[in-house]
Amino acid sequence: QWHKLNVVANKEVPVYLAGDFNAPDSIPNQSYETIKEDGWFDTRDEADDVQGRFTAQGKIDGWGEAVDGMRIDYIWCNKKEHVKSHHVIFDGTHEDVVSDHFGLFMEDSL
Repeated sequence: QWHKLNVVANKEVPVYLAGDFNAPDSIPNQSYETIKEDGWFDTRDEADDVQGRFTAQGKIDGWGEAVDGMRIDYIWCNKKEHVKSHHVIFDGTHEDVVSDHFGLFMEDSL
């Protein structure tokens, strides 16, 4: 699926892809690293202001190694953009939990 979706990376304008990638950033040599190696930028890494990390709390079916939570939802960009903020929202801390995945809010400088 990723290889089919990755064709948008060649666009001249910034393209943002957001959602559940089922790609924990804590497991080496897996999908998260593949996406980065394909030239995509994790907007959390680029952000001046970062709040929160995990996007799914507790044990998740199929991910036995997760204890306290996992980061599997992302906002990727095909260009290195200046990102003002990247926040995990609807996590029960600042807003009520509304799903089994927390939300992401990202603001760039455009």
